[in-house]
Amino acid sequence: MSSAHLFQELFDYNKHANGQFIKLLTSLETTPEKAISFIDHIFNAHQIWLNRIQLEGPNFGVWQSHQPDQWFELNEQLHQRTLTYLNADPANRTLDSTITYQNSKGQSFSNSLQDIYFHVINHSTHHRSQIALLLRQNKIIPPGSDYIFYKR
Repeated sequence: MSSAHLFQELFDYNKHANGQFIKLLTSLETTPEKAISFIDHIFNAHQIWLNRIQLEGPNFGVWQSHQPDQWFELNEQLHQRTLTYLNADPANRTLDSTITYQNSKGQSFSNSLQDIYFHVINHSTHHRSQIALLLRQNKIIPPGSDYIFYKR
């Protein structure tokens, strides 16, 4: 399996797992505020990284809020944009290509495109687990979001 195909699989999983949490969070009468903040942050960070890849400024702030009725659309848009870059990078870069960018504090860094994609997926997984913990603390069963569950 090629690296690009592997990343496509992982981003498909990421979209699915986000969707499972969106479904649950939008169905609750009362959602823990921090859970809302984390799901917004997942989308914001994903978008910020995609903009760094394309050398564009950020459209979203790191902790910017979105309306829950926008979550499904944001999840889909970010997924489609990611797949576009994976399948036909507009700058003809490979996964080994180095991307130089500035973080939210203005510090410059360089990482491979592959490392950035891996970070986006891992970052989303990290915050989904925080949401799952918050839900459990509020006696709400979170969706099963392990990768192996997705593959089953």
